[in-house]
Amino acid sequence: FNLFFTTATLYLLYYYTDVLGLSPSTAGWVFASALIWDAVFDPVMGYVANRTRTRWGRYRPYLLFGGLPLAASWTLIFLPVEFEGSALVLFAASAHILFRTLYAVVSMPYLALSAVMTSDSQERGVMAGIRMVSAATCGLLSAFFTLALVKAFGGGSTGFFWTAIIYGAIATVIFLIVFASTREVAADPHE
Repeated sequence: FNLFFTTATLYLLYYYTDVLGLSPSTAGWVFASALIWDAVFDPVMGYVANRTRTRWGRYRPYLLFGGLPLAASWTLIFLPVEFEGSALVLFAASAHILFRTLYAVVSMPYLALSAVMTSDSQERGVMAGIRMVSAATCGLLSAFFTLALVKAFGGGSTGFFWTAIIYGAIATVIFLIVFASTREVAADPHE
């Protein structure tokens, strides 16, 4: 998730202004509109995931089926386009909102997964600690390598696009590994 989150936090406004050519205020509104939508949609997704029942559990299917669409939506943000003016703003906002929607579809169930992997609070704490250290490490790697990758792929929108493809592919593989290597075994306290 931090391949997406850190890169968006550090570089997306730069991409909107310096690569796409949006004004700083317009770029800020595009970013803010997606964040507002995210704040509205996250609880809805949590509600839906908590009521999901499949042979794979409640939360794991979102990793299996949501990873690739999430990666595709991430790549769409950086798709080199020839739009200008209102069309560019509409494209940027729509792509960002789609990404935030799919990010919630996968991340909300993922965050709830540790609660059903074990009923031992100490094990949950260890899992949360490992998750946070891994997230910070990934964030640092993303901060360090993103612009170097963008440059290696030719810079500009093309460089960002290919970097987004690489990050999306890595994230999708990790989501599949997490799906395959976890089990939901703890009893549901609501049942």
